[in-house]
Amino acid sequence: MLIDAELNQIKKYPFFAFGVAVIVLVFIVAISGSFLRPDSSRYASTQHRTLSKLPPLTSITFLRVRKNIPSSDKSLKSRVRIGGVESDWAYYPYERVELREKYIQLEFKGSQREFYYADVLYALDPLTLKSISNNSSSTLNFIDIGNNSISVSHNEIQSQVEKEAFISKSFVLGTDALGRDELSRLMAGSSISLSIGFFAVIGSVLLGLIIGLFAGYFGGVVDQFLSWCINLFWSIPAILLVVAVTIALGTGATALIIGVSLVLWVEMAQVVRYTVRSIRLKDFVKALRLMGLSHLTIVFRHILPNLYGPIAVLASTSFADAVMLEAGLSFLGIGVEPPQPTWEI
Repeated sequence: MLIDAELNQIKKYPFFAFGVAVIVLVFIVAISGSFLRPDSSRYASTQHRTLSKLPPLTSITFLRVRKNIPSSDKSLKSRVRIGGVESDWAYYPYERVELREKYIQLEFKGSQREFYYADVLYALDPLTLKSISNNSSSTLNFIDIGNNSISVSHNEIQSQVEKEAFISKSFVLGTDALGRDELSRLMAGSSISLSIGFFAVIGSVLLGLIIGLFAGYFGGVVDQFLSWCINLFWSIPAILLVVAVTIALGTGATALIIGVSLVLWVEMAQVVRYTVRSIRLKDFVKALRLMGLSHLTIVFRHILPNLYGPIAVLASTSFADAVMLEAGLSFLGIGVEPPQPTWEI
């Protein structure tokens, strides 16, 4: 019955349900990372210089060619550690393709490239490629970089290339100036922006909560000193404060989290301070003092639970402020360093 009542309330506010669905979707994209985005490479930074500034919904045909390097680690640990996984394939766009006896010839925007059939499907070293180019028999016998012995006829490998190597990719949001997929960059930036926003809010809540609790509960000289500290930080422009932190700690996500936390904690401290000042005058707090409970017990066990509502509301708004502030700082060049993407793109 309780679940039905909650569902009925959500039906009354469709925009609220839509907002919750969008937030859940963004977090799924941020957590799933390279498993969902079209470009699964590290930070979605695969570049196609000849495909810069493509409009949305553009489809391009590619020849998929095996890179002549050992296969990359595609484990979950590796994906999380480096922000993606390096593909074993390179993609070459083409407008016209011609299948020759031993190789494929691509043409794109007036330039031509040639690839041997074996090189399209297998990772080969330069000596193996040279021997294949000089081979005039109908069967190819070679060893790839992974030390696998391969024997295949020209007809078989050509047929396999025709079935597997020609693909089409759609760029839903187009590409940027470097030819990188905008949708993939947006999806890759979600994990970084949300992580910075989340940890910055955690830091600001902890700092603001502790200072606000003690300032509101003890009052007097303690309140005056802590209020002076709050007003001091409040008087510093957010951009200047974060710039000072990045100068001291260097650019990067850690410095950005600390800088944004120092910007957001003052509002949390003020709200907590005013709320605690009203709570400490209530009868149950006076009774707790008469019972001989320590100040820490009263503050953290009996007053703190009454602050969950204001803290939750302020933390949610601070999260949005943190994401927007991070995007603005990254746009100015004092945030996350390229090629790591954030929502400032």
